[in-house]
Amino acid sequence: MRFGRCFGELDFHPFVEGNTEFPELLNIVTEPDDQLNFGGGWHTDVTFLAEPDLGSILYGIELPAYGGDTLFSSQIAAYNTLSDPMKEMLGALTATHAAAKQYRADGPSTKSKAMNTNDTDPAAFTVSHPVIRTHPETGRKALYVNSGFI
Repeated sequence: MRFGRCFGELDFHPFVEGNTEFPELLNIVTEPDDQLNFGGGWHTDVTFLAEPDLGSILYGIELPAYGGDTLFSSQIAAYNTLSDPMKEMLGALTATHAAAKQYRADGPSTKSKAMNTNDTDPAAFTVSHPVIRTHPETGRKALYVNSGFI
């Protein structure tokens, strides 16, 4: 938590119950008989918020002997590989980010046996963000899309 605070204030997830002692922390757990790996699809966390978090920090405590890899991709690099006409077209677009796809009563993120989700109305969490975002300090452009919340 000290490390996370170096980047700013810690946030609470609106749908997933945090650790009992430290509610800002989520214990991401997948039980052997779970049919779904919670958070296992490629995504950027909580883009359905009007002001999405700066980032997330993963810290592995108990990991499987194989699999369980966390993959990262550079959306700056993805943007930089686009053609100039594609950059221009996407630069004019916004995307609607919504929580309901994942967190509605029968949504995939509510099916984990080990993760407790609460009943906050996911329909209340819908917002538009530019498809191309510009970093406020570096000016670098990046794609800002994901299939989990758009």
